[in-house]
Amino acid sequence: MFSYSDISRWLPFKIDPLTLEDWLANRDYFGSVDLPGSVDADLEAAYLIESLRQNKISGTKDLPVEVLLSGLELSGSQALAEVWVIAPKGRPKVKEKTALNLEIMEDGNAKKVEVAPLEIMFVNLEKDKNYNVKASLNGDLRIEDKNTITITISQCTRLIIDTRGRPIQFLDSGLQREKNKEWKEAFK
Repeated sequence: MFSYSDISRWLPFKIDPLTLEDWLANRDYFGSVDLPGSVDADLEAAYLIESLRQNKISGTKDLPVEVLLSGLELSGSQALAEVWVIAPKGRPKVKEKTALNLEIMEDGNAKKVEVAPLEIMFVNLEKDKNYNVKASLNGDLRIEDKNTITITISQCTRLIIDTRGRPIQFLDSGLQREKNKEWKEAFK
């Protein structure tokens, strides 16, 4: 069974340790309870993330991108189904304004995007188009040991930029809950 800190660090709200312990015992005994929009859905997502982090489940095919991104701590630049993920390794400088600058080229037009530290941002793409993307990372963030990469993205409908760094750092509990709320909202 997981500890209080294993699960609570992924939750967007504070939970009493005994309440969480009861939920975990019920989850382990009766299996998943996924009621959309409920506290159980948040607890289930946290449970799945931690299960992946601790290699307690192997089948990832049907898991939501949110769970995969945090649980597997995907890093680098890679395609995940019809989604392209840019998730650098290292620690973002939290006090800096920008952790990553993107230049997305499509049909000769450039779109510039700045992503703050500890953020998850989505950029919608058209599946039938090719995009040349240049990512410049600030601070200690790296992809393939480089602070600048250029990639070509095709056959994807979305680009996810995750500047939480890898391994994902856990902040003080109050700030962590606020960030968890933001990260959860980003996936809606």
